[in-house]
Amino acid sequence: MKKILVFAAAMFAAVALSAQEKGDMYISGTFNVSTGNTVEAQGTTTVKTPGVTRFGIAPEFGIFVIDGLEVNVGVGYSLEKEQNNQGAVNVDPTVKPLYDNTNMFGIRAGLNYHVKICDMFYWAPGVKFLLDFGSTKSQVSVSETSKLGSNTDFTFRVSMLKFEFRPGQHFGIAFEAGNLDYTTSTIKEPDPIDNTKEYKTRNNNFNWNLNYGAQIGFKYYF
Repeated sequence: MKKILVFAAAMFAAVALSAQEKGDMYISGTFNVSTGNTVEAQGTTTVKTPGVTRFGIAPEFGIFVIDGLEVNVGVGYSLEKEQNNQGAVNVDPTVKPLYDNTNMFGIRAGLNYHVKICDMFYWAPGVKFLLDFGSTKSQVSVSETSKLGSNTDFTFRVSMLKFEFRPGQHFGIAFEAGNLDYTTSTIKEPDPIDNTKEYKTRNNNFNWNLNYGAQIGFKYYF
C-alpha cells in the first residue's frame, strides 16, 4: 500500500510540474532528408534517372513569459538538388553530372496561448511570422554556375487547431491539424537577353488548410 501511495504522489508531482508556467523553456524543431531515382528499361538498356534530393533542418526554442503564454523563435535551412543534364549523361556516361541547387534560409517567431483542457492536455492556439529567402543556381559546367533567380516569402500564420500533451516534466507532444496562412512571395529572375536587368514578380496567396498536412512534433522542456 505504501508503495502505491508513493507512486501516486510521484505521478501527481510530475503532472503538477508539467503545467505551462512562467519560466518553462523547451527546444524542438524539424529535420528531413529525402532522395530517390527512377529506373526505365528501354529494350536491353536500363536508364536510371536520379530524383530530387532534399534536406532541411529547423530548430526552435520557446519560453513561457507568463503562465500559459509561450513565445517561440526558430531558424531554418533547406537544400533542393536536381540534376539538369541527365539526357547528356544518358547518351555519354563520361559526361559529368551537373545540378540545379536551391538554398533557402528561414526565420520564425510566434506566440501560443495554452488553455488547460484536462490534466496534461492543452489547447494551444497561436500566431506565427515566417520569413524565407534564398536563390537557385544552375551548374553550366563543372566549374561555372549561373544564378536562375531568387525568392523571398513572408507568411503570417494563424493556428487554431493546435494541441499539446504533457505526459511528464521534460516531454511534450504537439499536434497541429490546420492553419490559416497569408503569404507574400517576391520572385526575381534575370532578363534572358540582358543579364544586368531582372524581372520582379510578386504573388499574394491566402490558404486555409483544415486537417491537411497534419503534423505531430516533440518538445523537450528544461
